[in-house]
Amino acid sequence: MKAERLILVSLLLSGCTTLTWMRPDTNAEQTQQDGAECRIGAYGKYPYKEVVVEHEHSATTTEDGNEMLRDAEASYCMRTKGYTLQSAR
Repeated sequence: MKAERLILVSLLLSGCTTLTWMRPDTNAEQTQQDGAECRIGAYGKYPYKEVVVEHEHSATTTEDGNEMLRDAEASYCMRTKGYTLQSAR
């Protein structure tokens, strides 16, 4: 859980900076393939979960209750494959 918090904090602090997964020994195609595998695995573990959110004085909306868990799982997967998040240059 600490790693997920660290990623979230780093994303918030980066503001508008675009971050990308990087690993020295891979090309863009391999990075995309690894990312897709991680996202598919994360979606399998944490599928879309509709959550109804009631807003005061306005209509209700729905959100994905597993989105943050899915993002954290995909990030963990990429880190286990040796990737790090870096600023896109």
